[in-house]
Amino acid sequence: MKKFLKRKEAHSSSHSDLDDLPDIPLDPADWKKISKYHPNQRNEVTRSYLNRGPCQPRGHIFKQTMIGGVLRRFNPAWFDKYPNWLEYSMKKDAAFCLCCYLFKDDAGKIAKNNVWTTDGFSSWNKLKDISEHVGGVNSFHNNAVMKCENLMKQGQSIKHALHKQDDVTKNEYRTRLNASIDTSRFLLQKWLPFRGHEEKEETANNGNFVELLKYTAKQKEVVSNVVLKNAPGNNQMTSPKIQKDIVHCFAEEVVKTIIEEIDHDVFGLLVDKSADVSYKEQMAVVFRFVDKSGIVKERFISITHVIYRLLKLILILPVATATVERCFSVMKIVKTDGRNRMGDQFLNDCLVCFVEKDVFQTITNESVIKRFQDIKDRKIIL
Repeated sequence: MKKFLKRKEAHSSSHSDLDDLPDIPLDPADWKKISKYHPNQRNEVTRSYLNRGPCQPRGHIFKQTMIGGVLRRFNPAWFDKYPNWLEYSMKKDAAFCLCCYLFKDDAGKIAKNNVWTTDGFSSWNKLKDISEHVGGVNSFHNNAVMKCENLMKQGQSIKHALHKQDDVTKNEYRTRLNASIDTSRFLLQKWLPFRGHEEKEETANNGNFVELLKYTAKQKEVVSNVVLKNAPGNNQMTSPKIQKDIVHCFAEEVVKTIIEEIDHDVFGLLVDKSADVSYKEQMAVVFRFVDKSGIVKERFISITHVIYRLLKLILILPVATATVERCFSVMKIVKTDGRNRMGDQFLNDCLVCFVEKDVFQTITNESVIKRFQDIKDRKIIL
C-alpha cells in the first residue's frame, strides 16, 4: 500500500543532505543502520520512520512454522497490544521493534536488542520474551520509546530552544501558512498551474500562486499584514519548495484517508501505464475495494514513473478501468507542453488531489499544518 520508492544518492553539502532525504524502506528486513545515513540526515530519517509508524501488515496471511511439534505463527492481535513499536517483516517472517532499531546505535552491542533490530524475533512459542523485551521502566526499550517521543516534540530540541517565539509571532506564522494552504487548495481544485515563468516583484504576472495570494491579501487586512512584503524575508511561505511541501501534505492526507477507508480489508490492485507529454512512461495505481456500506469503490493512489524493476508488475497486472483512464486524462491536462518539466513527485501529488476530489475536499487545514510541521524542522514551532 506504499508507493514504490527510489533511493536518492547523498550529496556532499549539508544543505543538500537535508533537502534530499533518502526514501526509507517499508519492510524491516531492508533496514540499514541509522549510523549509515549522513549525520545531517539522521534526525530527519528517524522522524520519517516515526511519522510513518511501524510496519503492521494486518491483512497479511502469516506463515506457519513447526515449533516444538506444533504449527505456530505471528499473531496479528499483537499489533493492537503493542501498536506504537511492534513491526512484522514479511520477507523474514519475524517481528522487530521500531524504537529500538532507531536508537540501537546509542547502546552499543546488546545481544537481546539485536534480535529485535537485526535478526528479528520469530520464537512464536515464547510470548514472555516480548514482555521481557519491553522490560522495566529503565530498560533499553523504554528509554528508546522515550527518545522517540522527545524527538517528535520539536520544541524540546536544543535547536528550537534557541528560537523560542512569542504568541504574536506564532499567530502571524499560522495566518501566513493558512493563506498559502488556502491558495494551494484553490489551485488544486481548479487544476491550475502554480508558478509563472519568473516571480519577481517587478514582474506583471508572477504566477497563479503569488497573484492569488496578493488578491487574498487585498481582501483581508489580517492576511495582508503578515504575507509577502510584510512577512520576514526568510519566512515568506511562497517559495516553490514550500508550495510543493503543501501539495505533498494534501496528497498524503488524501492517501491516508483512503487507507483508513479500506480499514485493513482486502482490496484489488489495478495497474495501467501511459506516456505523458514528455514521453515518460507513467504507471497509475488504483485500489478497488468494498467499503463498509457494501459499495464497490475505486481509489487512485499514485502515479509512478515506470522503471525497470516495475516492468514485471505492469506485465502481471495490466488492468484498465474508468478510474485509471480518468487519471491519464487528467495527467494530460496537468502536465502540458508548457509544464513539461514538472517533477514526478509534484505530478503525483497533484493528480492524487485532482482525481480523488471528493476526498480532497474533506482534508482540513489543521491536518495539513500538522503534517507540514512534522515532515521537517521549521523556523516556527506551533
